Amino acid sequence: MRDMIFHTKGVFYRDTYYVHVSFLVDVRRPYRRVRVYLAYDPLFCEAPDARQVQEMRDALRDQIYRTDEPFVQNCVDRAYPIKNEISIAARGPAGWLGEHHSFIDGTDEVILGEEATDGFFRRPNEAGQYEIVLHVFGVYTPECRYSLEITGEDEP
Repeated sequence: MRDMIFHTKGVFYRDTYYVHVSFLVDVRRPYRRVRVYLAYDPLFCEAPDARQVQEMRDALRDQIYRTDEPFVQNCVDRAYPIKNEISIAARGPAGWLGEHHSFIDGTDEVILGEEATDGFFRRPNEAGQYEIVLHVFGVYTPECRYSLEITGEDEP
C-alpha cells in the first residue's frame, strides 16, 4: 500500500542557478519507506542562444583568461546540449538525511528509511516534519516544468 503524502507541480525559469527550494511536509506516521519522486522537463537545452554564448565567452575570459577564438569556439561547440539540473536533498525530524545528484534522464527517485538510496543515511523513518529540498543547479531552457511526489510505503 502506498499513501500519498504530498504532491506539487511548478515551473523554474531560465537563469535559475544555485537555488534551493524547500517543501515542508508532515509525515503523520513512521513508514517503512518514504519515497520522493521528482520529474522535470525538458531535460536538455539543445542549441545555444546568443546570450548564453556570450556568457560562456565572458566566463572563459574572466575565469581562465582564454580569449583565443579556436579554443573559445571549441568550448562553446562542446557545451551543447546542456542539461537542466535539479536534485533532491532531505532533512527529517531528527536532522539531515542526505542528498542525491542524478541528472541522467530528468527524473530522480529517493527512498528514505533503513533501505535508503545511496547518499542518504539509513535509519528508520519517524513521524514528523520533513524538509524536501530541490537543488536547482541550473535551468538553461526558457522554462522547466517539475512535479514532486512524496509517498509513504510499508510493504517490503
